[in-house]
Amino acid sequence: MSFLHGVEFLEKTPDRPISVVKSGVIALVGTAPKGAVQTLTLVQTEAQAAAFGKELTGFSIPQAIRAIYDQGVNATILVVNVFDPVTMLSADQTEVRAFYDAAKTLTKTLYNPMNTVVVKKHDGSGATLTKDIDYTIDDFGNIKMLTYGPGNIVDPDLGIQVVYKKAEFGTIDATDIVGDNALGVRTGLQLFDLSYNMFGFKAKVLIAPKYSQLTTVADELQAKAVKYKAVALLDTPQATTYEDMLTSRGIGGLFFRSNSRTVGCYPWVKVKNLDTGAIEVRPRSERLAGILSNNDANSNKGFWTSPSNTVIEGIVGEELDLTFDIQDANTEVNYLNSIGIVTGANAYGVGILNWGNRNLAYPSNTSVESFINVRRTFDIVEESIGLSMLQFIDVSNVTQGSIDRVKDSVNDFIDILIGRGALVVGTKLSYNPNLNPPNQLATGQVVFTLSGMSAIPIERMTFEVNFDVSLLNFAA
Repeated sequence: MSFLHGVEFLEKTPDRPISVVKSGVIALVGTAPKGAVQTLTLVQTEAQAAAFGKELTGFSIPQAIRAIYDQGVNATILVVNVFDPVTMLSADQTEVRAFYDAAKTLTKTLYNPMNTVVVKKHDGSGATLTKDIDYTIDDFGNIKMLTYGPGNIVDPDLGIQVVYKKAEFGTIDATDIVGDNALGVRTGLQLFDLSYNMFGFKAKVLIAPKYSQLTTVADELQAKAVKYKAVALLDTPQATTYEDMLTSRGIGGLFFRSNSRTVGCYPWVKVKNLDTGAIEVRPRSERLAGILSNNDANSNKGFWTSPSNTVIEGIVGEELDLTFDIQDANTEVNYLNSIGIVTGANAYGVGILNWGNRNLAYPSNTSVESFINVRRTFDIVEESIGLSMLQFIDVSNVTQGSIDRVKDSVNDFIDILIGRGALVVGTKLSYNPNLNPPNQLATGQVVFTLSGMSAIPIERMTFEVNFDVSLLNFAA
């Protein structure tokens, strides 16, 4: 040290406190009539969501985003749209459309008209009519005549000829959703591997509405959930009967899996299309994703809160009515819960509740890990701690001081979560010298032990009722 006859100041930067990772992030893969194709897109507002278009029949992304937002939060959604509006189209469809209104200016809805729509006289003769001058067309394919055009007279009684291409959803299969990483170009689900690098966080809830019913898609969602420390929400196919749902838990079925990061959702739900007014049937997973995200963002709840016994917002019913009675174990809803399926409970005067605490690890695995909220809590705690350790890796040496700094940093974080109700009292990080012999420390490897427990929901309440006849003694 150089000579100093005086005073100096040495500023020391304190260790950075551990922060909870962004937990309510939803990964959504599917199809949209508009928006970026095979690109990882961040959606945090309804304005950003609008870039993926209206809730057109057959497309899954706009419907799913609305389902998520219905639950009360502008969630952070990572979206991958696999529908290519250039290649996934039919051959030209030629139709003669009649006018149905009194003024004979409006046509019925076309089925998913994509790209260029050619409008002519009913027999196809004459010049092509000009959009926004002779007619308008909305996203749903409703055409309104503005003029009948000079030299191109359209007979209102004969209608118009329309030539267009429509979306071909039959061309989309499991390989499009699962995606690939050929030559470094990621598609489908593989794009979510880039989320941390691009945005600084990972998805914690994975959904592929309409497509998670495909076994290879479900398998990949499960694999990604394990990789990201997330949960994957899986749906049965539409119109699955109760009996077939039970069968799906058996050998060869979609839900024949015991993994704490997969959640089985059944049945589909009924939703009113806000654009058309029609009642449609949609996958349950997108609503559950919204509930989980809303719990995470709610100051009165948190990622450690069970998604069960929560009103499902934005639905008008369920595809299949199931029996439910909170005091009866012999109901269809209770039996589904007993085999690890999240379903709906129609509570009279309350609404349709999301009902079920368990993931698909249950009942083969009856440990606390089978609770959805417990699995998510430990995933989020572990990732939060892991990312914060970047400040120590390689920078700190193997010393008692650095070991104590790590312990103090983590335990300060744990104490905060205990105070919030996420973890129970007694949860802590410790250092055991017996697990860290000198020859191991000499390799730069240090072992810490995290012991504790997250909050557990009250799933069952039993009241013992005693008939006490002695209370009938009214003698003075």
